[in-house]
Amino acid sequence: MAEEAPNPNGLVTLAYLKAQLDSGSDHLGIFMPLVLDALAIQSFKSFVTTEIQESISRLHGIAIPENTVATLLRRAVKQKLVTRDHGRYQRVVGAKLPTSTIGNRKSAIQEEQAHFAEALIAHAGKHGVTWSRDDALAHLYAFLEAQKIGFILEGSAPRDFSEIVDAREEHVLAEFLSGVLAEAGAHKEVLRGMVEGIVIYHAAFMPDFGQPAARFAGLQVAFDGVLIRHALGYEGMAAQRLMKETLDLFLASGIKCIAFENTLQETLRILDVYEVRLANAESRKTLHQVAMARHFLAENFKPSDIREFKTFLRRDVARLGFTILPFPPRIAQYTGSEALLAKRFADPRTQDAQDSRVLHDVDCIAAVRTLRRDHRGYRIEDCKAVFLTSSPLVIENARKWWDEDERMTTFPPIAHIRALTNLTWLRHPKLCSDFKMSELFALCTAAMRPSSQIWRRFIKHLELLKSSNRITSDEMAVMLISSMSDKLLAEIDLTENPEDVDATDLDEVVERVKAAYQVGHQDVVNELTTSYEARLRDTEGQAAAAKRKLEETKLSAEQREGRVLLAIQARSRKLARFAIAALRIVVSVLVCFGAYHLVFGHHFEPTWWGKLGFVCIALFILLETWGIVMHSKELFNRWELKLTQWIEHLFVPD
Repeated sequence: MAEEAPNPNGLVTLAYLKAQLDSGSDHLGIFMPLVLDALAIQSFKSFVTTEIQESISRLHGIAIPENTVATLLRRAVKQKLVTRDHGRYQRVVGAKLPTSTIGNRKSAIQEEQAHFAEALIAHAGKHGVTWSRDDALAHLYAFLEAQKIGFILEGSAPRDFSEIVDAREEHVLAEFLSGVLAEAGAHKEVLRGMVEGIVIYHAAFMPDFGQPAARFAGLQVAFDGVLIRHALGYEGMAAQRLMKETLDLFLASGIKCIAFENTLQETLRILDVYEVRLANAESRKTLHQVAMARHFLAENFKPSDIREFKTFLRRDVARLGFTILPFPPRIAQYTGSEALLAKRFADPRTQDAQDSRVLHDVDCIAAVRTLRRDHRGYRIEDCKAVFLTSSPLVIENARKWWDEDERMTTFPPIAHIRALTNLTWLRHPKLCSDFKMSELFALCTAAMRPSSQIWRRFIKHLELLKSSNRITSDEMAVMLISSMSDKLLAEIDLTENPEDVDATDLDEVVERVKAAYQVGHQDVVNELTTSYEARLRDTEGQAAAAKRKLEETKLSAEQREGRVLLAIQARSRKLARFAIAALRIVVSVLVCFGAYHLVFGHHFEPTWWGKLGFVCIALFILLETWGIVMHSKELFNRWELKLTQWIEHLFVPD
C-alpha cells in the first residue's frame, strides 16, 4: 500500500504514535496497538496481511506498508495470538488480546487537536481565509509535508502539495505556527506530537524499518556551501540556530562533518561580491533579493563587517565543529564520468556545464566517491561518505545520474540535509529533544519572507520614486534595510497576488515606512549608533581576550618548555653522573692495581735497611696514588659537565 496523506483521524493517530514512542516503545512496537486493534475486529476465519493493512487504514486513517505489518504479525505469532499457515493468518481460539487503551488516548488527543484547529481557523479568518476544522488540519499537514518536515532518505518520495496550499495559505500557516512555537503552551505540545508523528510515519516506509538501528560511526558528510552559510549566520538567526543544532546532533551521533576547502573558497567569492555592493546605496540595489542579501541589508552590514567575516571564516567554520579538508586527489577510476554529471546539473536553457555552481557540486560528489573508493554501502550508515545539500533539484539530477548513467545500486553519494537529520533524530531523539521544533521555526521564518517577485517590483518602484525626486537616496536606503518594509510587503503577499500589486499598494508601503522613519529617525540613528558601538566593543573585547589568551598560551608554553628543559637537564646529569662514576671506579681499580704491583713486585732484603726501603717506597706510592685520585676527581667533574651538555644536546638540539 503506497503512502498517502493522513486524514484528520490519521493526524490523531500520528500524535498517538509519538506518545507511544515517548512511553518507551521501540520504533516498530509503537504500531503494535494498531495491529491488535485491527485483529480485534477480525473473525476467526483466516486473513492475509493486506486485510490488516486495510483495517488499520479504515480504523486509524493511515497507511502502513505491508512489510511493517508482516513483521508485526510475526510478533503476534510469537505471542501466540495468531497462527500462520502458508502466508495466511488466523486468530488463536481462546487467546485473549491485550486490553486496548488506544480509543481513550486517541479521544484525548483528538480533543487537543480540535482546540488547536480552532485557533488556526481564527488566525486564518483574520486574513480572509475560511477553513473548516478538517480543512485546517489537512492544510496544516500539507504545509508540513511541503516543507519536507518528515522526509527520510529512501522512504516514500514526498508528494506535491502545491495544489493544496497556495502562497497565501502558506504564509498564514507559517505565521500561525511561528506564534505557537514562540510560546510554551498546550498548542506547542500538540504541534510537537503531530510533527514528530509525521517523521515516525515516514520512517515506517523505509525498507529496513524495525531492524536494529545502525551506528553512524565512521560516516563523513560534506556540507554544501548554502548549509555552511546557514551555520555561520549569514541568512539569519533562525537558520543559524537550526544548523548549529543539526551539527550538534550529527557530532553527538558519531558523524564527521566536513567543509571542503573549495566550498570555503566559494563562500569567500560570494563575500567579495557583498563587500563591493554594500559600499553605497546605488550598489546595494543591485543585490539579488535572496535570504543572505536581505539579512545583510537588515543588519546594515558595512564592507568592513564583510572583511571581518572573510578574515575569520576558517576559524568560525572550525569552531562550529567542521573538519576542513582539501578535495582528495582525483582518481579516474572513481571520477571518470563527471562530464555526464555536469550535463545533468547544467541549466536546461543555457546548458552551461562549466558554470562555477555546477563545477563545485560535481567536484564535491567526485570527492565523496574518492573517499568511498571501492567501499560498497547500501544504507547511509555504512556508505562511508555522502554530500549533503538542501536543493531538491540537485539531488534529483544526481540520483538520475547515479541510477541511469552509472547504473549503481549502492547508496547515492548525495542526500538531503533534512532527510539525514530526521533519521539521526529518530534514532537518537534524546540528543536534541527540541530539534524538530527549531527546524519548523526556521522553515516558518523563511516561508514568511516576502517573495522575490514582489521585492523586485518594490525596488523598481523605489527607483522610479527617486528619479522623480519623491524620495531621497537616504530614504531609499532606509526602505531597503527596514524590517518594516519586509513586514508590509509580506502583508501584501497575504492579501494580493503579486501580479496584481500596483503602484498604489507600493506607495502605501513607502509612506508608512517614511512616516515611521520621520517620527523616529533619531531613534533609528541612535539604534544604529548603539549597534555599531556594541559591535565595536565586542570586537575590541574579542581582540583583548584573544591577546590575553595568546599571552597566557605563550606563558603556559614557556612554563611547559621550562619544565621539560629542567626534566631533560636532570635526566642528563643523572646519566652523565652514572657514566662518570663507572669510569671513576674503573680508573681507581687500575691505579690501585698498579700501586700494588709496584709495591709488592720488588724484592726487599729482610734487614732493617731493606724494611726501611719498603716503608719509604710504600709511602711514596700511597702519596702518588692519592695525588692521582685527587687530580682525577677534578678531571672527572669536567668530563661529567661536558657529558651532561652533550646528552642535553641530543634531546634538545639547537
